[in-house]
Amino acid sequence: MMEMYYLSFVDENKPEGERWIGGCYCYGPDPVANAWEAGCNPGGEVMIVGPIEGFSVKDGFMNILLDEDGINNAVVLH
Repeated sequence: MMEMYYLSFVDENKPEGERWIGGCYCYGPDPVANAWEAGCNPGGEVMIVGPIEGFSVKDGFMNILLDEDGINNAVVLH
């Protein structure tokens, strides 16, 4: 199984408090390229977390740009 990563995107040109523009869960080995290919990379700066373990992502929440509610509702803990 491929390793899973969480990507968080910020736009430093936005006002403080509005810089976070979303996040997504993608598989490796190159999660940034996968995010571009899937269309869930909105640009800006990216922070990559992973590979991550201990939870899975529900159907419909992988490889899409998510807001805070989506990020919080996407995971299933093991």
